[in-house]
Amino acid sequence: MFHTDSLNHCHWGAGAGAALLVVGDRMVRACGVRMLWCNARTSAIGFYQKQGWTVVSAVFEIPVAGPHVRMTKALA
Repeated sequence: MFHTDSLNHCHWGAGAGAALLVVGDRMVRACGVRMLWCNARTSAIGFYQKQGWTVVSAVFEIPVAGPHVRMTKALA
């Protein structure tokens, strides 16, 4: 599980977050997982979409964390 602030802000845009997702995808795929889901901040939707994730819900509010959407990613 990754948390909102898993990556220090000074590393944003350098590819580190995308690299973490690639490694995570490989690890769970090797265990037979075929579908991932997450609650993503609305400000991060574009990042996740670039990694192959799809928005599957309307915007909802998480208290203290702000607006989010549910996203999924199918693993081949």
